[in-house]
Amino acid sequence: MAEDKNQPQQNQINIATAEAISKACVEEAVKQSVRVSVAIIDQFGEPVYLYRMDGQGKINIDTAMMKARTVLNTRQPSKATMNAVQQGRSSELRQYSFGNFANSGGLPIVINGNQFIGAIGVGGSAPRLPEWSDEICAWRALTKVMGPQPALLPDVPRTQ
Repeated sequence: MAEDKNQPQQNQINIATAEAISKACVEEAVKQSVRVSVAIIDQFGEPVYLYRMDGQGKINIDTAMMKARTVLNTRQPSKATMNAVQQGRSSELRQYSFGNFANSGGLPIVINGNQFIGAIGVGGSAPRLPEWSDEICAWRALTKVMGPQPALLPDVPRTQ
């Protein structure tokens, strides 16, 4: 069905943007000599674009999707859920029961300062903080394609 030019969808991530974000993340991963899986979902949680680099297994794809869905559920980086668990403010099981994955690597995709249009989840690479993580890959890709992004949340130590 052709898009109606009189009523454009401005609150939805399009495939070209999702693909550009994914490719930018893969370029960053290649620079680090790592492999990643990238999942981009729309504001309803439906897949828009999924890319799996060679050598990525099912768990890497699943965690990328889980991180993106955590962003959808919470409207904040998946690291916020991870930090809540790390600091003892929530349990990992409780977060999982809500459909959230307490791990960094998922970020919101926002336009016009506050319009949530989707989420990116990156999985599959081991972090080497502060230089590299799945989350840093996602952040660099969003910055390249969408422009300046909010600063990443701090890494907090486990308190329990």
